[in-house]
Parts: sequence; structure tokens; C-alpha cells
Amino acid sequence: EPRVVPDRFWALPGTAEFFEWLVEGANEGVWVLDAEQRTVYINQRMASMLGYAVNEVLGREVWEFFFPEDIGPYRALNSRRKQGLDDVSERRFRRKDGSELWTLASARSLVGQRGEFLGSFAMFDDITERRAAERALQESERRFRRLVEASPDGVFVATEGRFAFVNRAARRLLSGDESWNPVGLAVVDCAMPDWVAKVAEWLQGAESASVPPIEALFRRADGTPVRLELTAVRIPYEGRPSVLVILRDVSDRYRIDEALRHLATRLAHQSGDGFYALACRRLAAALRTDCAVVARIAAEEGCLRVLGCSPEGAVPERIVLEGSVAEAVLRRGSTTVVADALARHPEDPLATLAGSGSVLGAPLRDSEGGLLGVLLAADPKVYEANPEAAVRLFAAFAERVGAEIQRSEAVTALRKAEERARLLFDRQKLGMAVSSPDTRWLQVNDSLCRMLGYTREELLRLSWRDVTHPDDLAMEEELHRRLLLGEIEEYTIEKRHLRKDGGTFLAKVTVVCSRNDDGPEYLLAVIEDVTAANRVATERGVLMAGVEQAGETILITDVEGRIEYVNPAFERTTGYSRAEALGRKPSILKSGVHDEAFYRELWATILGGRTWEGRFVNRRKDGSIYHEDTTISPVRSASGEITHFVAVKRDVTREIEMQAQMAQASKMESIGRLAGGLAHDSNNMLGVILGQAALALEQLPEDDALRVPLREIIKAAERSAALTRKLLAFSRRQATESRVVELNHTVEEALGMLRALLPESIALDWTPDEAAGAVRMDPALLDQVLTNLVVNARDAIGDRGTIRISTGSVAPDRGQGLAGEQACEGRVCALLAVEDDGCGMDSETLEHIFEPFFTTKPPGEGTGLGLATVYGMVHQHGGSIRVRSELGRGTCFEILLPQVAMEAPTEQAAEPSRAPGSGERVLVVEDEESMRTFLRSALGSLGYAVEAAANAEEALARLRSDPPDLVLTDLVMPGLSGAELAERIGRDYPGLPVLLMSGYTAQEPLTKEAMELRFLPKPFTITELANKVREALQAGRRPLTVLMVDDDDLYVPLARRFLERAGHRLVSATGSEEALSVLRSEPIDLLLVDIRLVGEDGRDVLARIRREGFATPAVIQTGDAYSVSPQSLEGLEVAELVEKTADSARFVSMVERAARSVRWLRR
Repeated sequence: EPRVVPDRFWALPGTAEFFEWLVEGANEGVWVLDAEQRTVYINQRMASMLGYAVNEVLGREVWEFFFPEDIGPYRALNSRRKQGLDDVSERRFRRKDGSELWTLASARSLVGQRGEFLGSFAMFDDITERRAAERALQESERRFRRLVEASPDGVFVATEGRFAFVNRAARRLLSGDESWNPVGLAVVDCAMPDWVAKVAEWLQGAESASVPPIEALFRRADGTPVRLELTAVRIPYEGRPSVLVILRDVSDRYRIDEALRHLATRLAHQSGDGFYALACRRLAAALRTDCAVVARIAAEEGCLRVLGCSPEGAVPERIVLEGSVAEAVLRRGSTTVVADALARHPEDPLATLAGSGSVLGAPLRDSEGGLLGVLLAADPKVYEANPEAAVRLFAAFAERVGAEIQRSEAVTALRKAEERARLLFDRQKLGMAVSSPDTRWLQVNDSLCRMLGYTREELLRLSWRDVTHPDDLAMEEELHRRLLLGEIEEYTIEKRHLRKDGGTFLAKVTVVCSRNDDGPEYLLAVIEDVTAANRVATERGVLMAGVEQAGETILITDVEGRIEYVNPAFERTTGYSRAEALGRKPSILKSGVHDEAFYRELWATILGGRTWEGRFVNRRKDGSIYHEDTTISPVRSASGEITHFVAVKRDVTREIEMQAQMAQASKMESIGRLAGGLAHDSNNMLGVILGQAALALEQLPEDDALRVPLREIIKAAERSAALTRKLLAFSRRQATESRVVELNHTVEEALGMLRALLPESIALDWTPDEAAGAVRMDPALLDQVLTNLVVNARDAIGDRGTIRISTGSVAPDRGQGLAGEQACEGRVCALLAVEDDGCGMDSETLEHIFEPFFTTKPPGEGTGLGLATVYGMVHQHGGSIRVRSELGRGTCFEILLPQVAMEAPTEQAAEPSRAPGSGERVLVVEDEESMRTFLRSALGSLGYAVEAAANAEEALARLRSDPPDLVLTDLVMPGLSGAELAERIGRDYPGLPVLLMSGYTAQEPLTKEAMELRFLPKPFTITELANKVREALQAGRRPLTVLMVDDDDLYVPLARRFLERAGHRLVSATGSEEALSVLRSEPIDLLLVDIRLVGEDGRDVLARIRREGFATPAVIQTGDAYSVSPQSLEGLEVAELVEKTADSARFVSMVERAARSVRWLRR
């Protein structure tokens, strides 16, 4: 701690107190002795160093504080001080506790005025710790010297470049003589001349800084060089800065390193057999051995095959492996020294060369660690002196030799592989090509040449871009870019290629990239023509889609019958899902209908390789039965072995039902045709009877007695006509005609027909109710409803029972079990009930009775359409059906039809008026002569001009010569039918009216044109005939604009009046100029030209009109037709030459006929 001084301290300098403060505050000890060496003064610091208090030291002699052995030297020193000499020395004291106190003393003599010695003054520094360190260092130096001297490494200490210490090993290395003592010699004197400067520079640097080790050549006393490695460390030696140098003999290591450098340089460029011989020579030289051998294991021969040997021929080319040194080395698996080789392996030639020495060996391995061979050296001298270096050298050579064996064998294998690859490349069926990164082809095979149609030389001048379809180029260029950048490892695409001949083909291309350190090196492409494969795949896809979408069931099983595939049609037909069917057998569909013999015959057929065809009755998942026509065929493998069976099945349940229904329908059709034919013939005869009776009645006076029987004939004919209508309705040959009918009356009329349907054992009970009222329905359809219900009831009863038919009136509420659109709900309806006491129906049957083709009858005994037809008819007329049934108790069908008001009976209506004819010409076409005769008479009486033809061909001939105003034709005739005749007329004579008549309309199919015509059903009355003919004539008319060229002031207004009454328009002109002016201003349908005009001849007027280009139809009028020659009208396109008439009807008929005739003639 710092010493605190008084405030007046700075006023004390020069005073005793001031110096006292200084001495007491000093860090050094101060000791003052008198001439007798007694203590006169000692400061606190010195007393403390001695371990005493100040007063314990004062007055005592200094000897008391010395060790005995130090008193003598001190007395000698004190004698010199008495002589006035100062001294600085290290001095040892003994502390109070007996321990040593080492000090560095600086002492001066105290001399009086007369020069006498008065005492001494000394100052002391405590150096006890330093002295202890120095003693430790000295001890360390002694131990170091002993250790260094015994060290196997050479060690010397150089001070200022000269040897200060040299151990035994260093003397042996530097001179070869351990007794040689170089201390005092310059270190560089032992270096080879070329190394003197380098060694001197290195030592000089080591004295002041750390330096790396150095290898240098030194010269022994006998003059031989030795290569030493020098490592330097700075140390103090004997109090002087020095350099400790460690020496190591590196001659063998240098030799090994030289061999390794040679291995890395010259041997690196050697290969093949020459390499092994050179490696053996270098290894032998480096190891100072008599022989080195490289041998490859030939396991199949049980020996080693010598690849290289130094000296050449020292060992045989084959060395037996068993019992050899090599076997021992290989067994150890690492670098091994086999000592006393000859004694252990007397048969080994290499052991013979080693003699009593050892053999150094190492296994040769490939890069994966697999054994290839062995490297051996006999009696290696270096190993004894430097085993670590020898093993390192040996391991390096073994690694290099093993790599060379692997490389040379790999090269051989690669060469063979390249030959195989080239063969594979060239003979590969797929196209193959090697290309550069810039797309140029470097190599192509024959298959690619054939694909593209080029020679190899031509292709090598192209790139893959040149043979890629332009539309596919961008796609591949993008993939090529990504491949070169390393974004993808490879790519596969399908693209179109261009052949040399201009054709194209689709190919699948797979491209991989080979890389080196610099990037992409080349690209390998495999090209497969997939045109056919794609076509096959497309076909297969279409086939599979077809199988999946086929309406027929397709099922595939293995040879054991286990299902492996079913298509969706199977699921729809059987109700089993694909998942439920797979793995199971088709026997899940067995219905029990077929016996075991049936299935045995099936299996015998298909297992025999033949196709089986037949019909199954199977059971669906829901238990329902169905029929299917089946073809089962074996599927064979490429070797011809049956591997699967494929079944194609078609559900024919509906067809079987339809066949039964068609049989019934065909029967009904035959009956219907018979009924229709009878009705047709009957209508023809009835038409004649009615017509002729009516004509006769009209010709008799009112009081003639024959009128009564004629009226009875007419009534009988009308009743027959009504019967015919029922026949037509039954055969569906007549359209339905709904009208208001009284329900009870209609049922009563049908009872006779219904009773005829029942056997005597079944009673028919009829209970009418006046409340039933009237309904709107076709009576024929009502008869059919009753017939179907009664027939069903008869079949349900069987042998004996009762059918009750009743009527009534109800107002059903919602929810009363009505079938239909519930039209009757909430309305008053007429009720028609048909009830039986037959077998009845269960609830499941009731759910399906109105479905078309549903029947509970055996096959062939019912169509399943009866109740469906009843439902449709009732529904069509706004009605509903209720059904009540119980098994064993019978069934009741209730038909509900909306009631309508019954039309009040009226007085006998007067027969409608007949529309008379006006001389129009009617062509009757009828094959029945009696009907033809009647029509001629009837139409003639009505005022028509009638012509008759027996068939269509005759009618067409008459049309060609002189078309009439109307054609009335029968529909059914031999040869051309009436419908076909109407079609021909519509095509060749447009606008000519046609009226069809027939006993029924469904015998011949009507064309669209014929269906648009008017129809007159047979039989008909004369009034009906008159009105239908007039309707047809009126419908065939259209408004005409007629230009009359006539200068008769009386006749022109009359003609205008006639035409306007008929709905036509007349424009008049008095000559050719006016006529041409009218023709230029508006369209004209017909020209009426008077032959004699004032100043002009009508024929000249018409000729001028034709020259002006107008082809308007024309009629020449004259007061005397016989005065005009037809030859004079040639070239004028005149439709008709007529006499003027004042008869309105005749004039209008002539104009309309002329307008039509001109159109027909111009066609």
C-alpha cells in the first residue's frame, strides 16, 4: 500500500526527518553495520524480509543471520569492503523460521575523515523466488541432458552456430562414431557443400524465430552422405540463447517417397503388363529387396497368376495358392510381415528367395473391397530399419496395383461390353440414336434408318429436329432444354416423325443425358414406332368401351368358373353389383329350372374347347326369373391352353313375352282384318242399296205404296251400317268418335255380345241404375272396356260362377284408391262396375295389374294388355278406376266416368238441304260396277256432268285428255290405290280437287297428300254425297284475276257480275294496247279474248301479247265455236275455245276449269 506522508513533508527536504521518511518508505531493505559488523540501523522492509521486528535485529552481528557455510565467503567479501571496494552480489540469509532468503545486495563502505573504515551500508532486493526458479531450471537442464543423451533421435544444441551439446545418436548420425566429439565445431562444417548456405541460414533464423523443419544432406566422417531432417527449438543453454536441433535419418523415407513420387508420376501413365513389371522394379528398389511380385488370384485354378516380377523370371508364372505366403497374407486381409518365411512355407518360391528373412505382403483389392490378388516382397531391408515407411510404401503400391488390375480388367470388360453394346445397338429392333447437346446425331442404328427411310450417312448429316413434325417440335425443344439444364433426368414423349418419302409415323421417344464435369456430354434416344400400338390401344379402348357399354351381358370367368369380370349390363340384368359378383361363380344365378345334366353338357362342351350356345332360365338377386340367350366360348393363351371362358348373354325375357303377345296380337289382327274386310264389302253393298233406294224413293209420288217398303229397306240398310261400324271399331279400323251416350242404354246394347263370350256355367247379372246418367265416350270403346273386364272375370272364375254388371252414380273423395289422374275426385261420376266371384288377387299382383304386358296367365294364354288398354281408354276419357280384390273372394272393377248432361230429344230434324251442281264435270273412279252406276245416277241427278272409270289407270288416261273439275275415287282398288292416284293427281294436276271414299281407311296406308284430302265414308246418303262434293269443289277454288279483252258493252258487265259473285275479279280491255298496259301493271291469272273485236282479230291480239313475252293462260271466246278452225289457234297457247254463255254457273265453271287446265297443260 502507498505510504502516507505528513502535510509538512515538502517542508522537510534536507532534514533528517525527510531522509528517514524516504528510507522507511523504500521497497528495498536497508541495513547499516558498524566496523564490527553489528547492526546500527535496519529499516522495516529489511527486517520483514528476515522475519524479525526491527528491534530484534538492532545491535546484533550480521553473522547471526547467515547459514554457517556462507560466513567464510562473506568474510572474504567484507575484507574487500574494508579496502573501500563496493560490491554487488547475491547473498543468502537465514530467516527467523530457518528458511532461505536470497537477496541481491548492493553494498558500500563507510569511511571516516581520516580514511578509517567505519562500517558499511547495503540495500537488498528479495530474489528468493528467482533463485528457486533458477535452481529448478538447472535441475531441469541436468535431467534434459540425461534424457537427450539417451534419446534414439539425434539431438544437438547450437550456440552461435556451433555445437554446444551433441547426444550419442547425433554423433552416430553425423560421423558414424559415437566417440566423436564435435563440441565447438561449426554446424555447417558437417553439411554437404551444396547445403552449407541453406543450413547456416536456417540456423540463423531459428535463433530468433520459429522456423519449419528442413531436410539437408550431411557428410559423415567417412565421406558418405546422409539425408537428415532438422527440427529447431529456441532454448537458453548455459545462460546463453541457443537452438536445440532434433535430427532424424530420412534416407529410407526419402527413398520411399521417391518411389511413391515415381508411382504417382511415371507409373500413373503406365498401364497393362508393362505397368506390373515397372511397379515391381520400383518397389524392389525402394524396399532394397531381392524380389517383388504382383499376382492375380485365379480361384478357378487354385493358384496365383503372376502379372509382374522383379527380377523378371524370379518366380514361376503360376504359384500354387495353398500353403503359400500369399495365402497367409490373404487370410490376414491386411499388410502382413511373414517372418522366417522359408521355414513356414518351404514350397513357396518367394520364401526360397527370402531365405531366413521375412516376406512383406499386402492384399490387392478393388474399389469395393473385393480381393483381386497379392503384392509380395522378399526380405525387404528397409522394413527392418523403418517398418512404418515400408508399410506405407507397400500400402500405396498395393492400392495403385489393385486399381490397375481393376482398371485393366474393367477396360477389357468395357471393351467386350462395348462390342456387345455395339452389337445390341446395331441389331436392336427399336430405333436408337446418340446425339450431341446441339441435337446433331452422332450415331444411329439400322432400325432407325429403316424407320425414317434414310441411310446411316444421310442421318448423320441431320439432327432430330430435321425429322420431327413441325407441330411437335416446340414441345420436345422445351423438354430438351430442361434436360440439358439438369431440371429433369430424362423425358419420354410421343411425337410424329417425318420419313424421307414424306410420310409420317408416331413414335414414343425416351431421351437420357450423359454428363461429365463440364456438363452434358451426349444424349441417348430410344425411338419406338407406336403407330400400330396406338391403333391397337385405340381399338382395345374402343373394344373395352364397347364391352362396358354393350346392352348384352358379358361375363368372364377362369377355368374353374370363378367370375373375374362382368360389365354394367350384368349388374342391370341380374341385380348383383360387380363387387358382389367378382370371385363368385355364375351358379349364384341358378333358378333350379335346369337339371344337372344340362350343366354337365355345358361344361363338357366348353372344356372341350368348343362354343356352347343355349338359353338359361336364371334367377335375379331379387328372386325374379328371367330368360337369357347365352354363348360361352373358351379363351386360349398363345400356347393354345384354355385360360378363361367368356359368356355373352342377352336378356330375352321381354322377347319371350312379346312373342306370346305378338301371337295373340296376330290372332286379333287376323280377326280384325276379317272384320274389316267384311265391313268394307258390306259398306259397298249397303252404299248401293241405300243410294238406289233413296233415288227410287225420290222418283215415286208421295202416295205411292212402294214408298213404305223402300223406307224399310233404307232403315234396314242403316242398321246394317251401324253394325258395320261396330265391326270397324272392333278391328280398330275406324277412328274413335266421342259423343254423349246414356250409360245404361249402351251397356244393354252390349249385353248380347258379352253373353256370347261366356259359357253356360257362368251367369251374367245386369243391375242398371237410372242415376248413372250420361257420359261422353265412344260407344265402341265402352264396348271394348266391358269386353276386356268380362273376359278377365270369366278367366278368374273358371268353371262356375257369376259376373255382375251394375251402374250407379258416385262423388269420390281424394284418397279412395283411384287409378288414373284422379279426374273424378270431387265430381259426380257415373259408375260402371264389373264384379266376379272368382279367385281374386293378392296385394303384390294388384300393384302391377295396369302395367302393359303384365299377366298372371300361363305363356300363350294372355298378352297382358287387356287391363292396360282399359286403363288407357278410361284415362283418355277423363275417368278413373277403382279395384277391390281378395284372394278366394273375387274382384270388383269400378269404372268412374264424369257425368254429362243428356242432350234433350229433339223433333225429327229435317233432312239437310242438298248442294246442287252447276254442270261441273266429276270423274268417278270406282272398281265396283254397281257403286259406279249408282254414283253416275246420283251425281247426274244433282246437276253434275259425270264420267266414270273402273280403275286408276283409266282415270289417269281421261285426265290426260280432258281434266274434270273434281275426281271422286274409291280408296281400295286393284292396281293403283285411291291414295296413290290422289298423290299422282296432286303432283301432275295441282289444284284439281280429289274426294276419297271407302268402306274403311286402314286397309291402305295413306300418303301425307292423301290424308289432307276430304273423305267420304261408305255407306252415305245422296245428301251426304252432294254436300261432300260441293265442299271439295269449293275447297279447290282460289280467287282469280281475269283479263277480258272484249268490246261488247253488254257481255263484259255480265261476266264481271258472274265472276265477282264467285269471288273472282275481272279487268277489261277493248284491244291489244289496253290489254298490254294491264299485263304490264299487274299479274293476271287468265285471259278471255273475244275472237272478233272492232278493228282487230282476237287471234292477232293474243299473238302480239305472246310476242311481248307474256305467257298468261288464254281462252278464245266466240259466239259460234264451229266457225273457228282449231288450226288457226296453233302457236297461241290457247287453253280452250268456248262459246259465250249467259249461264252464270256454267261461265264460272268454264273459267275455273280453264285456269286449272292451263296449269296442268303447262306442267
